[in-house]
Amino acid sequence: MARALITGGNGLVGNELCASLLKKGFEVYNLSRFGSAPKGAIGFRWDYESGYVNPKALENIDVVFHLAGASVANKKWTSGQKKIIIDSRVKTAELLYESFKTIDYKPKEIISASGAGFYGFDNGTQMFNENDPLGKGFLAEVTQKWEDVISKFLKIGITPTSLRIGMVLSKNGGALDKLAMPIKLGIGSPIGSGNQLISWIHIDDLVQTMLFVLDNEISGVFNCVATETLSNKEFTKALAKQLNRVLIFPNVPGFLLEMLLGQMAKEIILGGNASSNQKLKEAGFVFKHENLKGALADLLV
Repeated sequence: MARALITGGNGLVGNELCASLLKKGFEVYNLSRFGSAPKGAIGFRWDYESGYVNPKALENIDVVFHLAGASVANKKWTSGQKKIIIDSRVKTAELLYESFKTIDYKPKEIISASGAGFYGFDNGTQMFNENDPLGKGFLAEVTQKWEDVISKFLKIGITPTSLRIGMVLSKNGGALDKLAMPIKLGIGSPIGSGNQLISWIHIDDLVQTMLFVLDNEISGVFNCVATETLSNKEFTKALAKQLNRVLIFPNVPGFLLEMLLGQMAKEIILGGNASSNQKLKEAGFVFKHENLKGALADLLV
């Protein structure tokens, strides 16, 4: 029986990935601070701050899925919060690297989350592919440091893949719930100019992308986003239509959000970019949810 190790398996994406791996016949290990795991998986404890990882979690692992990382949208980006966001991704990856470096039986591949924020924010209508350079901003800095560590795994014989993921849409929480709530309450409206672009992906397509990378033994960096990219205004209108609500309020002023949330508002809420999934398609992956209308119809029933 093949064995997969997940970090961050208790999160939104990790839970879905774990369930899919179990269906494929994998034995699934999960690393978390308290040693917990999704149903059907086996939990082990680790702590990147002290450099501890339960050695049993690393035994005879065939593939690693590195999804660990503090949310970038739950708290204002103070200097302390920025450190947590970076360390929870980079130091965890470094801990995995140093741990597997000393083990004879190594996994064949590590498939890591990354972010479409690599390309920066407020980029107008430019469409980015994986060969485009690093953009500006904190999220770009985070993703570069994250991917730099993942790329090191090749030195110890583990094939690395980084997935630059857009906003994940799921019916079980996450961004979609936060976006839908004000619309359901009748107070929803576009944010700022409403022109900022949103790269997004249905959670089912994200999980299937990870399994596709594993099954087809491909590697490298891939934009993990749906084909259709919309502006914040278009996205909000489509969401309101699916929820059978009418948008009556004017756009939320961007300067208010910047006053409240600072740089986080500027990059995540008022900024955005468009990423191309062409490389992933050329590798043979077929998206189930390429446009927002179909994705929302599937998720909001």
